[in-house]
Amino acid sequence: MGNIFYNHADARVRAGWRIVLFLALFMLFSFIGQALIKYLNDGIPQTSTYIRNAILVMVAAIAATIAVPLARKFVDRRSVGSLGIKWSRHTASDIIFGFVLSGLMALSFFLLVRSLGLIEVSGYQWTTTSLDLSSWAKLSASTALMGFSTLLFLLGVDAVVAWWEELVFRGYLFRNMLDGLGAIFAIAISCVLYGVAHITNPDATWLSSGIIIVFGLFRIYGLWATNAIWLSFGAHLGWNFFQGPVFGFGASGNKSAALVQQEPSGADWLSGGAFGPEGSILILPILAVAFLAMRYWVRGRSGLMDAEQTTGEIKVTR
Repeated sequence: MGNIFYNHADARVRAGWRIVLFLALFMLFSFIGQALIKYLNDGIPQTSTYIRNAILVMVAAIAATIAVPLARKFVDRRSVGSLGIKWSRHTASDIIFGFVLSGLMALSFFLLVRSLGLIEVSGYQWTTTSLDLSSWAKLSASTALMGFSTLLFLLGVDAVVAWWEELVFRGYLFRNMLDGLGAIFAIAISCVLYGVAHITNPDATWLSSGIIIVFGLFRIYGLWATNAIWLSFGAHLGWNFFQGPVFGFGASGNKSAALVQQEPSGADWLSGGAFGPEGSILILPILAVAFLAMRYWVRGRSGLMDAEQTTGEIKVTR
């Protein structure tokens, strides 16, 4: 019976149970964080949706940042750096490239659906009052400052979201699945879990979850080719930021203040509806081009399989 739970050859708990223990730790720290905030503030603030969401995101990020190193060291018995979070000479450039690439993806989708009449743009601003683009130069300094500070706030929130999701999904969970199941099953299960995790988001559909599965594959490729989460982190951050706060789409069903005021006007499976680009089949060819661009960017790099051969820390056999 002990062999079901413990691998004597590796002298550690088997991969499936490592994941279970990590998830328990993650949920425990998340619960403690939310309980502490409720105790100190007599509940989680409800006055602003943005502030409330930012607090919950921060709690999740702190929980993940604590749970991952603890689980990696004491349960996995492996170094935290082997999850691909070490800083290297490629880190900054990978983050910037991923961020810009996702910005171009969001811009391409915006131009495409607008040219097809699938969205209606009413203005370009931060407030709810219509403001024509020609009036942009007439904005007061205080309004422009408010817009800039809001933009930075939302960028910060998106950075926190991208950090903890990449750390958990592409960092801890995928590496342990890879170790226990092998490459094919690890990639498939990780992507499916990533898609299913978004099915409870506002206005989610099975189509949107299916497309998010493809996004999961796109981000795993960034990890696979570089043996680090930073390229995927940059792409994740850029995608959430540009599709939501900049171009005004729903970010996996979550709306935010945006520079572009627009609403979908076509069929949801084409426009993305309230869920955003991930609910539209038109994002798939854009994603395919982005994949080729990422593949060109990482050419000649030592990826995850090269790291497995040189360090022996990553195993892809059952």
